[in-house]
Amino acid sequence: MKLAFAHTERKEGEKLGVVGAPLADKLVVSSGNGLFLADRADVKMKPYRTMDNMVAADLIFSRDKAEPMPAQIRQSKKPSTSLPRWSAPKPSAR
Repeated sequence: MKLAFAHTERKEGEKLGVVGAPLADKLVVSSGNGLFLADRADVKMKPYRTMDNMVAADLIFSRDKAEPMPAQIRQSKKPSTSLPRWSAPKPSAR
């Protein structure tokens, strides 16, 4: 399943510059009320290519077509404020 994430809003019910939307099966949409999941077929799209040749679209949603995201997906862990430690691999003995 391919997802696209819609966050930037022009006005209620419209999202701008959703990268990957024309290729997605489902759209994850942020709203003041939480996150919603919508089928691509239920959303009006104005697809276009971005300057770096990615596929994107401006979206217009119908209020009754999106479903609230399941609670287990919405709940997130506290974000980490530290960067993961990385060390270079040790050279192998020859």
